[in-house]
Amino acid sequence: MTRKYSRIIAVFLTILIFCLPVCFADSLSLTYDKNGNLVSGDGLYRVYNSLNQLWKVYNGSSDAGPLLQEFTYHPIECKTFCPVFDWEFSHAVA
Repeated sequence: MTRKYSRIIAVFLTILIFCLPVCFADSLSLTYDKNGNLVSGDGLYRVYNSLNQLWKVYNGSSDAGPLLQEFTYHPIECKTFCPVFDWEFSHAVA
């Protein structure tokens, strides 16, 4: 009897695991630019440089929100993180 219930629970959990991504698939409305870069839609707004490299990340849906991250690139294409200093709270935002 216990095996029967275990098997039913296992089947139910398997179905649930496969159905959850389908149920929540339309909850995000992601926006991409003409080059295929993710711009917004998940609560962050991203700005790319002329080489399609991620440059700045803002909180919110536009560049009017607070700056969260800023990246610079070394000439050999290595991305380096530049911490953004929050003057209002006097600490680095990472």
